[in-house]
Amino acid sequence: MVADRIQTCSAIPEPTRYPGTPMKVYGTIPGRPDEPLFRIVYAPTVMGLVGGEFTNPETGGVEFIGYQPRAQYSHIGDKWIMEKWVSAFEFTKQTEAEYYAQWKDQHGLCLTGPYPVNGAYQWVWTFNKPEQIGAAGIVAALVNKAKFNSQSANSAALKQAQKAAKQAKFNQNFDKMKDSQRAFGIRAANIGGMVKAQKSFRELQAPPSHLPTRGAKLLKPSVEQLEVAGF
Repeated sequence: MVADRIQTCSAIPEPTRYPGTPMKVYGTIPGRPDEPLFRIVYAPTVMGLVGGEFTNPETGGVEFIGYQPRAQYSHIGDKWIMEKWVSAFEFTKQTEAEYYAQWKDQHGLCLTGPYPVNGAYQWVWTFNKPEQIGAAGIVAALVNKAKFNSQSANSAALKQAQKAAKQAKFNQNFDKMKDSQRAFGIRAANIGGMVKAQKSFRELQAPPSHLPTRGAKLLKPSVEQLEVAGF
C-alpha cells in the first residue's frame, strides 16, 4: 500500500555557521533569547524539506514518499550568506490552514515542506567575498531599519557605510603620518652625536607653477590612491 511507503523527516541537518562572529548582539528571536535573529551560514549547507513522491531514475518507479532534505540555495553557489529569522506567517504569507489547503498533495505532503510553525530563517544577503563578513553589523542594521528596501538600495547603503568607515580610518592614519614628519618632510639631523634642530619656517606653499609640494604635510592622497599603493 502507498500509505506503508510514506515516510516523514521532521529534522534537517544544521548548516555550517561562520565561526567567531557572535550574532546575538544584533538581536534574538522573540521569546527565544538564546537564538540569534540573524545568522551567517555557508550557502551549500543550508537544507530545506521537500515533500512528495521520489522516483528511482533508473526504473522510473516510486521508491520513496515523504519529506527529504534538499539544498535550499543551490543557485547562490559556494558563498557565505546572512539569514534572518521570520515568523511562519511572514515567511509564507499564509495561516497554517491556508498553507495546507493550497500546498498539500494527495499524500498529505507539501512540496514546499511542512508549515514552519516555529518560524524560519530566510536569505537577506550574500557576501561575495569572505572579507565582507566584517560588515555583518552594517547589513543587520540595514535589514532591521529598512526590511522592505530593495537589494540594490541596501547594497548602495552598505557601500556608502563602508566607504565612510574606510575614509575615517584613512584620516586617522594620515594624521599619524603627518604628525611624525617635520617641516619639508625632513627629520632632524644627528651630527656628531648631537641633534641639530631645524629652524622654524613658514608653512611651505606650492610653487608658482602650481606643482604639488612633497611630504604628507600638504599632500593628502585619496583612499583609492592609498589602496593602489598597498596601504
